[in-house]
Amino acid sequence: MKIVFRLFVVVVVLCALAGAGWGGYWLYLRYAPPGGQGRNMEVRLLARLGPAAPAVPAADPNGSQDSNASAPTATGSGPASTGSGMDVSQGSPAAAPAGTAPDVDVFSPENVSSYVASGDAPAGWKWIPVANGVDREIAGSATAGSGSEYVTRTGNGKMYLLAADGPDRTLTHASDIRPWGVDSVQVVNDEAGPAVEIHLDQMGGNLMHDFTAKYVGHRIAVVVGGEICEVAQIQDPVRSAIVVRLPPGQQAEAKSLRDSLMK
Repeated sequence: MKIVFRLFVVVVVLCALAGAGWGGYWLYLRYAPPGGQGRNMEVRLLARLGPAAPAVPAADPNGSQDSNASAPTATGSGPASTGSGMDVSQGSPAAAPAGTAPDVDVFSPENVSSYVASGDAPAGWKWIPVANGVDREIAGSATAGSGSEYVTRTGNGKMYLLAADGPDRTLTHASDIRPWGVDSVQVVNDEAGPAVEIHLDQMGGNLMHDFTAKYVGHRIAVVVGGEICEVAQIQDPVRSAIVVRLPPGQQAEAKSLRDSLMK
């Protein structure tokens, strides 16, 4: 009788905790993937290079200003499509729809120059290394004579991108985020090279949808094991699948990425 009563009390207490919003443990049991796969994966908003400061119009001797003077702008182009709604368009980034914050990821060339020179990052941002292969794709995405939309720096032979480090601009596994992970990872090969298809669990799909819906038109980075393995411009909200494309000949790297996500 005592055992039954104690079990009843435990059940009542746990139900009360869950009803009060303290059921994180039960959410973890329900949504965390077996073995915790995908705990080394993050998604972060990427910084973009904005236009230069307006040029001061030239003045003529009579005191009038040159109406033809205009401010220079920095432009660039992006890498090829990544699929699954995470497509990178060529040319300027798509306009952010109503409800998003279009300027939170834009930095002036003047500020970027100081960050690159010092190696420091502004508050709420950090430099993250780029995986081999992806760095060459990013470096080759800028047209001659133009600036890249990505904010990059190099150090010790490694490329780094400026990425968000704040809770509202990232999807990580911080303690205040409901547990999420990866259900399955598959390596596929086609004419364009190997690709890694990452399928998120239910909670991961919900969180990914909310995050990408907020940043349609912006660039994001998929980070695995502390390195950026994919960059993309969000055209539509992403629900549950992410495709990471690797350059031709990198089948071994694709398998390594798959194994890393499924640990």
